[in-house]
Amino acid sequence: MPNKVRLAITQLCFFFNAICNKVLDPMKLVELENESAIILCQLEMYFPPTFFDIMVHLIVHLVREIKFCGPVYLQWMYPVERYMKIIKGCHTLISSGDLCLMTCDFCLVLVRCLAPIIRQFVKFRDMPENKRKY
Repeated sequence: MPNKVRLAITQLCFFFNAICNKVLDPMKLVELENESAIILCQLEMYFPPTFFDIMVHLIVHLVREIKFCGPVYLQWMYPVERYMKIIKGCHTLISSGDLCLMTCDFCLVLVRCLAPIIRQFVKFRDMPENKRKY
């Protein structure tokens, strides 16, 4: 792989590593937003246009979403999707009615656990931008 292509992909990895941190510096968010556009321009130089669908374009909007919603780890659906996969794997052993009840129970537990986080997010969202601590 050419060094320039490797450099562009490495910068993309560093970008994702930076936005996935639990603690973010608000001053670095502007820099990250500019960096994402530069990385995409570099990738456009080395990859064909068919590589760039709508999903690659969404990288530009990730930093703005962090500004509005807070850190990324609070928005991830991975734990929910992982548990839903486990429940769907049990589908062959139990009837579909039981599966529906298990899913509802899981959702109730999840809502109870996430209630404090949701309240914190609402406070964060309603807070003036200059007082937000990422």
